[in-house]
Amino acid sequence: MSLLRISVLFPVLLLSALPLHASVRITKEDRRIVLANDQLSVTLRLESGRFSLSAHDRVLVNDGYWSQVGRRSDGKDVARTGPAKPPVLTIDPATNGGERGEVALRFAPAGAEGGLPCEVEMRYTLGRDSSTLFVTSTWRHGPGMPGFTIGEARHAMKLNGELFDYLAVDEKRHGRMPSGADWDRAEPLNLKEARRIISGPSAGKAEHKYGYSAMIARAPAYGWASSQKELGIWLINPSAEYLAGGPTKMELTGHLDVNRGGTPVLLNMWHGSHYGGSSLHIADNEVWSKVIGPFAVHVNTGAGPEALWRQAIVQSSMEKAAWPYSWLRLPEYPDKAARGSVKGVFQAGTNQPSHGSVLIGLAADPATTLRRGLSGTVDWQRNSRDYQFWTTASPGFEIPNIRPGEYTLYAIADGRPGEFSKAGIRIEPGQTLDLGTLEWKAETSHRTLWQIGTADRSAGEFRRGNEAGTWGLYYQFEKDFPEGVNFTIGISDPAKDWNYAHCGITTEGRRGSQSSTWNVHFDLPEVPGEEVSLRLGIAGNRSPSGVIVGVNGQPAGTTGPMPDTAVMHRDAVRGAWFERRVPLPPGLLKPGRNTLSLMVPVQSWPDGVLYDFVRLEVAEESHVSGQTAPAE
Repeated sequence: MSLLRISVLFPVLLLSALPLHASVRITKEDRRIVLANDQLSVTLRLESGRFSLSAHDRVLVNDGYWSQVGRRSDGKDVARTGPAKPPVLTIDPATNGGERGEVALRFAPAGAEGGLPCEVEMRYTLGRDSSTLFVTSTWRHGPGMPGFTIGEARHAMKLNGELFDYLAVDEKRHGRMPSGADWDRAEPLNLKEARRIISGPSAGKAEHKYGYSAMIARAPAYGWASSQKELGIWLINPSAEYLAGGPTKMELTGHLDVNRGGTPVLLNMWHGSHYGGSSLHIADNEVWSKVIGPFAVHVNTGAGPEALWRQAIVQSSMEKAAWPYSWLRLPEYPDKAARGSVKGVFQAGTNQPSHGSVLIGLAADPATTLRRGLSGTVDWQRNSRDYQFWTTASPGFEIPNIRPGEYTLYAIADGRPGEFSKAGIRIEPGQTLDLGTLEWKAETSHRTLWQIGTADRSAGEFRRGNEAGTWGLYYQFEKDFPEGVNFTIGISDPAKDWNYAHCGITTEGRRGSQSSTWNVHFDLPEVPGEEVSLRLGIAGNRSPSGVIVGVNGQPAGTTGPMPDTAVMHRDAVRGAWFERRVPLPPGLLKPGRNTLSLMVPVQSWPDGVLYDFVRLEVAEESHVSGQTAPAE
């Protein structure tokens, strides 16, 4: 490529002055900028911010781009950014011996014609001898700008389908993928994103993008590799601070494009609408900003697909150790010296959960929102407008590199329902705040008579729960439970006798569905004298009416309508978590054998409820002689 005379947009860069051995080079053509070293070459399109990426004389990324879906307060959509402004060379390789180069593409807030009403900046950064491209975007909103609500926002890369044929997400999901031709010939299933492959090595397999969803804040590296060319491209998040929903948020990672050609796709879903969704609502004239990233697009070569993925995981550890990056200079991005940390010891009750099973983090307080005339609460599971910082406690913990500000400290633990919270945690620049010992005291208001499942915010321990990601598990219910679910406390096995989803009775190819009633049989030596209630942890829900409860053939109450988290039809076992308590009317229970029934009214095949746990509780004041031990 010829080196053209540099534009006034880059007044500090003189291409003729660049030493020939400089590792990072930046050149500008009419409507493009090329950022390159000896390993990668990135071509940026000035008017849109889209890019392509090449390595070793091969095109890896045909099209990389940011996208968002939502509405402004004036009713216009936000799909596009505003008009492009002159780009800026934010790190000039001519001044650092070719050590690093960075280009910022800038876009004005979209005007009355519609578009994203934010000032947007997209930065692309490349270092010497590095096969990693760093991508960052900053949104800035302020006076004079309409408010907006985002439903989905992501960074997407459409890859070279002639190269990439192997997708790796985690230990259970890494392997050869169908080709684009296989996808085109495949038979449609019940979702536009799902098809049954009929040709190639994957013939007979149902393929769909939701099969590769993951808790992305805890996915160290995921991406695609080429079986033939020994080449890989991976998405790495050095920090999850900007990702919506904290450490339990499920989102898409990579898949075959649903359109013709089945192009390999690699995603960074920083704000997602799936599995309970995320909330990002900004008011008219509100002063707000968010830095999205930096995240890494890492390229490696010279081994088979699995080895390349393992190396990318090692690379992710190196990136996490290097974060926050000193080279990223943004007013909204505090450097390491300007951040603080918090440490302490966390005791999660009398039975301390096992190592790594306690998640503890800092996030914003819950907020109340109003949308379509309905109010709702946005907790850390759905928060996308603020930053979050999480780690594990075992029982000591330390969370480093926290942005200054005021937070609430939260904790969740496998084996314990609910969550711990401590408000008013103030983080100062350069400070290490020692919280001492925090104790999540055991619940004393109710005692457990019996419990089905483990309180871990997942339905993974139940029948077929270990097959999460496999398309159409709900169609197996009628075959697995021809007589329905009849679970006997103390005898039945949750892994075999309790389905992962309380779905309707339906079969593949049929849109309708029939409601099913599940029964739980249990013995009581005597009737408790105080209030008895059914406590349900909900790992996923799409049911118009919630769960209807009966006891010994009599109506006993209902959860009422519950939030739609759209988990089951995406073949997952967890989404945004919540719980419901249904007090049982006096007089329904009896000494000896009792039967509790659960019925989920369904209208079509996607309807169903995924239980995290089902627990019968009695108020603390009552005494139940000979009660069964809690099934934790």
